Amino acid sequence: MAPRRTDIILGVAVAVALSLIIALAQTDADAAIRPLSFVFAAGFGAILLLRGSMPRTVAVLSVLGTFAYYSLDLTPIGVALPVVAALYSLAEVGLTRFAIISGIIVVVVATAFRIRDDSLPLGRLLGAESLSTIALLSAAVALGYAVATHRRFVAGQTEVLRLQDERLTHQADVRRQRERVEISRDLHDTIGHRLSVLSLHANVGIEALESGGDAVATHAPLADEVRQRDASEALERVRTEAAASLTELRSMVRLLRTEGEDTTMALDLGGIDVLLQRARTAGLRVDSRIDVKTGEVPAPVETVIVRIIQEGITNVLRHARAGAVDVAVSVNGNDVLVTVVDDGDGVGDGVGVGDGDGGNGDGREPQSRGYGLPGMRERVRLMGGRLTTSARPGQGFRLEARVPRRLPE
Repeated sequence: MAPRRTDIILGVAVAVALSLIIALAQTDADAAIRPLSFVFAAGFGAILLLRGSMPRTVAVLSVLGTFAYYSLDLTPIGVALPVVAALYSLAEVGLTRFAIISGIIVVVVATAFRIRDDSLPLGRLLGAESLSTIALLSAAVALGYAVATHRRFVAGQTEVLRLQDERLTHQADVRRQRERVEISRDLHDTIGHRLSVLSLHANVGIEALESGGDAVATHAPLADEVRQRDASEALERVRTEAAASLTELRSMVRLLRTEGEDTTMALDLGGIDVLLQRARTAGLRVDSRIDVKTGEVPAPVETVIVRIIQEGITNVLRHARAGAVDVAVSVNGNDVLVTVVDDGDGVGDGVGVGDGDGGNGDGREPQSRGYGLPGMRERVRLMGGRLTTSARPGQGFRLEARVPRRLPE
């Protein structure tokens, strides 16, 4: 119910109740009709229309009006009814102490005047009527306090729900951001690796075709046949890698479009063999020492290990101009040590020594800084590990990561 409507209903109820009491008291043939009593009854009701905006003023006017009413010797209406709604209004807005003090004043003053002016024995004056007055005023204050407490509880619950909604919204935003970062890393790790291999074979094919043209000009049919076979093999590998890249891309898109499924692309240590075989197919000489088996470490740790190796091999293929790469995975105390070392020109992830600006491994000036190693370094750090790189121009690039064998609790 709207507050204004509540004020009107309460004011009308008080005015009507007091008017009925006055009318019933004046039905006695010997009692004189006092119109002023009804004016006071209407005033006690009308003043309650201000209780929402001025509760203290309403209470003071109600108490003083009660004292004035009895000072004019008007029809008795009790001392509780004229002020009970005002005391309730005080407690309803949290002014419980003010309501209690106002009620005590009303009871004390009314009792004092009755003792002075009434000839009844003191026991009867302080008996049932006084107790009923105190009970009625106390009930009004208690009801108002209960309503105020309930409203504070509802407001508190509403605020808690609002904060929970904000927290859930924030968590959802953070989760979406993490998923976006994870998706970007997976795209880089999987599709980027395959495209690196594809680019390498395409360059081999182009060089073979160009050499083949020179061979034709110099009348070397045997050399031309060999170069054409190499070009055919390279282009066939390009076709195979391109088809595999499209398949992986479709799988990732399918995962992203599937509701209720985890889009994280988990890998286990068994995927290392696939990565090493791809490196060999691309023409690298690969030495590997994998001393950790699938299941010996938690699945997230296995995934990070595979991603590190994948990133390392991708960088070798893209930037290093290397002929050989050495991959090792071993247990070192409470950590798993992962190293990828090549014999190239000392360039990794599109940057040179110390991860500074450097060449791209193809004799051209660098166009942009790579994002693979920074992203992988962050992933390892979140796992509680550490990833470092070192390089010496012309003597190779070393990627080393230490990943905890157990996830931090």
